[in-house]
Amino acid sequence: MFTSDDPWEGVRVDIESSLLKLQNQVVLMRCHCKGLPFGMAKMVTQTMMLSTALKNSEVWQMGRECVKIQARINTIYRKMLGVPQGTNTAALYNEMGLINHLFRAQVVTLKFRNHILNIPDNILVKQLYMELRTDTPGINSRTLNGVCKIMDPLSESVGWSSPKNRCDVKKDAHELLCSLQRKFFEIAKGNSPSVRALSGWTSTDRTAPYLLRKAFSSSSLTEGRRLKAKLRLGSHDLRCHVDIDGSVTKSEWCQCCSLPQAVRETIYHSIGNCAAYDEARKECFSFIGSKVPSFVALSQNKKVDFLLSDNNPVCVDASIYRFLYTLFLRRAKLVEPTGPGKETMVS
Repeated sequence: MFTSDDPWEGVRVDIESSLLKLQNQVVLMRCHCKGLPFGMAKMVTQTMMLSTALKNSEVWQMGRECVKIQARINTIYRKMLGVPQGTNTAALYNEMGLINHLFRAQVVTLKFRNHILNIPDNILVKQLYMELRTDTPGINSRTLNGVCKIMDPLSESVGWSSPKNRCDVKKDAHELLCSLQRKFFEIAKGNSPSVRALSGWTSTDRTAPYLLRKAFSSSSLTEGRRLKAKLRLGSHDLRCHVDIDGSVTKSEWCQCCSLPQAVRETIYHSIGNCAAYDEARKECFSFIGSKVPSFVALSQNKKVDFLLSDNNPVCVDASIYRFLYTLFLRRAKLVEPTGPGKETMVS
């Protein structure tokens, strides 16, 4: 039974249903933060998911956004990384080296259009397409001409108006996807403090290198890596993500240290300065200093940046993850259970 005037509602609902089943399947296949190595989990998940999410999208979706399908995909990716549902999508996709579903659908549509323009003029599909380019439906028409209303304007907006050589399409499509995703991240930087902070800890627009490294067998180190991802993405349980101007409100106080004046519980304060974690911090920082001598001369904030960077030396990963695990374990014992926690996070 249709619930809207969308003629493709049935197709969309079927895809949403398939993605919901897939969400459970990939968890059973251990494609989550405590299961398969991240690179393998990502490959398995995308192999199973993208073909479903983009099924015949050049016909029914034609490069338009489908919010519900995108939401299903985002949920699968968040579960794979082990971050909460409210995690910023732009930050998540940048961290995991992903491409937004809308951009993939647009490129599928462009490739479909390019294929039609390259076939001989005597083929019926080509003739139908050319007729639709000149079609002018009435003002009150309920019919959507996908050629002149969607395909042609989309191709003009990205510089694909003229037919492309079939040998160049794959390369050009990949470059377009990367360009669209980078633009999406840059726009998000202007709107979100957490995305701006992530950009300072990021060295690549591909999958963050630390995620692709060999997984640890220790559950505490695995959890430490997940905590690093949450801190980088701004989806942690600290009361503030970044420091802001103005007086400190009670909901932002750090409840773990004994300073006479109120201090915001930000990433930089908790990891770099909070007295409650001095012992664990000293052990971690001393070890890193022994492996990376230049670390010792860094300011406290720069040391935090080093810990949260996506490409720090492999030899210090275990020490960083152990410190983060210890920090949040101790914090859970110190903070009031009814405290605002992540609900007051600046996102």
